[in-house]
Amino acid sequence: MGSSTTVVQVPKPSTASPTCESPPAGALSTTSPALSLADRRRSLFGVEIHAVTMAEALHMIGAWLQAADLTCRYIVTPNVQHVVKLQNHPQLQDAYQHATLVVADGWPLVTASRWLGPPLPERVAGSDLVPNLCELASAAAPIRLFLLGAAPGVAD
Repeated sequence: MGSSTTVVQVPKPSTASPTCESPPAGALSTTSPALSLADRRRSLFGVEIHAVTMAEALHMIGAWLQAADLTCRYIVTPNVQHVVKLQNHPQLQDAYQHATLVVADGWPLVTASRWLGPPLPERVAGSDLVPNLCELASAAAPIRLFLLGAAPGVAD
C-alpha cells in the first residue's frame, strides 16, 4: 500500500460568514493553552502522534481554514508502515516533526497506545478525514485539497 499525506491550503480570508460550527464546550482548541496540541502528543515507537478524535481534528482544521493568517499547515497520518520507514529515513522524520497535526491512521497504533499508554482516543484515518473535511466546504468557504504520495498510477 502506498502512503499519503494530506495538505490543506487555506483560502484567502473573505467577509462571508463562517460555515463551520464552533467546537463544543470542552473540545480541543487550537488557541487554548490548557489543551494545546503540544499537550496532546503521545510518543509511540519514536513517533509523536496527537491524541485527538476525528471530531477534534475536523474542528481544528475548520478553525485553521477560517483563520485570517495564511499559514501553510500539513497533516500526516501514520500507520505501521510509516513507523517502520521513519526509523531509517531522516527526510521523512523531518516531515513528520514539522507537521502541524499527526493523527493515527492505523488501528495497530491505537491498540499499541492502549497497551503502552497513554492511549490514543481513536483512529483518525486519512481516508476518512478527507471526505469529512470536504463536507466542511461550501460555496462561501471553498477548500482546496492537495493529496501527495502513493505510487504512480494510483490516482488514475
